Amino acid sequence: GPQNWISSIMPLGMFLFALPAGLLADKFGRKAVLLQACPLVLVSWIVVIATTDVVALYIVRIVQGFAMAIVYVVAPIYLAEIAETGKRGMLTGQFQVMYLVGCVYAYTMGSLLSPTNYVCTLMVFPIISIVAFYTMPESPYFLLMCEKYEQALYNLQWLRGTEEVEDEYSIIRESVHRDMAGPRTLGDLVATEADKRSLSIVILLSTLRSLCGMNAVSVYLMQELTQDARGIFASQPMAINLMVVSLACSFAFTFVTDSLGRKPVLIFSTIGTTAFCSMVAIFYSLETSVDSHSWIMYAAIVGFSVSYNVGLGGLMQTIQGEYFPTRTRAIGGAVSTMLSGLLLFGGLVTYDILRQDRGNYLNYGLYTFISLIGIIVLPVAYHETAGRTLAQIEEIGICRKKSNKVITTTDISEEERY
Repeated sequence: GPQNWISSIMPLGMFLFALPAGLLADKFGRKAVLLQACPLVLVSWIVVIATTDVVALYIVRIVQGFAMAIVYVVAPIYLAEIAETGKRGMLTGQFQVMYLVGCVYAYTMGSLLSPTNYVCTLMVFPIISIVAFYTMPESPYFLLMCEKYEQALYNLQWLRGTEEVEDEYSIIRESVHRDMAGPRTLGDLVATEADKRSLSIVILLSTLRSLCGMNAVSVYLMQELTQDARGIFASQPMAINLMVVSLACSFAFTFVTDSLGRKPVLIFSTIGTTAFCSMVAIFYSLETSVDSHSWIMYAAIVGFSVSYNVGLGGLMQTIQGEYFPTRTRAIGGAVSTMLSGLLLFGGLVTYDILRQDRGNYLNYGLYTFISLIGIIVLPVAYHETAGRTLAQIEEIGICRKKSNKVITTTDISEEERY
C-alpha cells in the first residue's frame, strides 16, 4: 500500500543522486556539498506539514533520498580526510552513532507528539546543522586538489590545533599531487588490479550491509514486535530500548576499531548477524505464538541490531573513506551509495511481498544466508587499514600488499603517522 511505498522509496532517491553528489563534491568541495543536504531536508518537512497528497509525499521521500545520498557519499570522505590516523576509525564511526541518536529521538518523540508537532521538531535539526557545520573548515585534501596550498595548510593547522603540521602537510601534498596527475575518469575505479580489488571489497561490504536485514528491521520493527505485549516488551518501549542498546554498543566500539582493527570487528559483526537472524528465521518457521515466546524474538532482534551496528553499520563509512585514493574517493563512494540505495529499495519492496506470500521466515532465512557469505569471504578478501595513513594506503595499494596487521604508532616514524 501507499504507506509501505512511502517507507521504501527514499533509498531510490539515494540511488538517483549518489553519482551527482560525488561529482559535485570533487568540483565544489566536501563542505559546500554537505551543506546543501540541510535545505533539502528542511523543505521536505515543510511540504509534509503542508500536504497529505500521496504523490507529494512520494516526491518528498525521494528528495530526502537526495539528501541522504549527499550525506552517505560525502560525509565519510570529509571525516576520513580531516581525521588523524590514530583517531580515524573513532571519528568516522560517529556517523553511525549519530544515526542511532536520530533513531532514538524518532521512536521516542514520535510516540509522545502528534504527527504535526513531531515533524515541526524535525525541522529544527537541519537549521542547527547549517549553523554548526558552516564554521567547519574545508578538507585539506580537496583544497590541495584545487592547488589552494596556503588555505590547505591553514585548515590543517586549525584541525590539529597547532601550527606544527609541516611534516603532515608535506606528505599529504605529495600524495595528492601524485594521485591527481593526469585527467580523471570514471574508469579510474578499475584502472589497475589494486583499484578493482578495492572497488570489489567496498561493493562486497555495501552488499552485506544493505541485504543483511537491518533496514527492514528498522522500517518494519513496530510490525515485528507484538502489539499485545505489555511493559518493557510492548512494541513502542521495546523499539526505543533496542535503539538505546544499539547506540551504547556502537558508541563503545568506535573507541576500539583503531586498536583492534577493522577486520576482527567486521567478522564479529557478520557472525552475530548470521546467528541472530537464523534465530528469528527459526522462530517464524515454527509458527510459534509471538505473545507466548516474545522474549526469544526480542533477544534475537536486539542481538542482531547490536551486531550490525558495531561492525557492518558502523565501519562501512570508515572503509568507504579509506579504500579509495584521492582521485576516486568521491566517485567510489558514489558507486557504493548507488548500490546501497538500489539494494535497500529492492529489499524493502520484496520484504512485504515475501512476508505475505511465504512468511517472514523466508526473509530472515535470506538475510542469514547473505551474512553467512560475509563470514566466509571477509577473512580472505578484506585487508586491514587500521593504523595506516591515507597516504600510506594510496602509496602501497592496500589490496596489493596483503597484510592484515594493525599498524600502531610505534610501527611507523613520526613523519609517516600522518
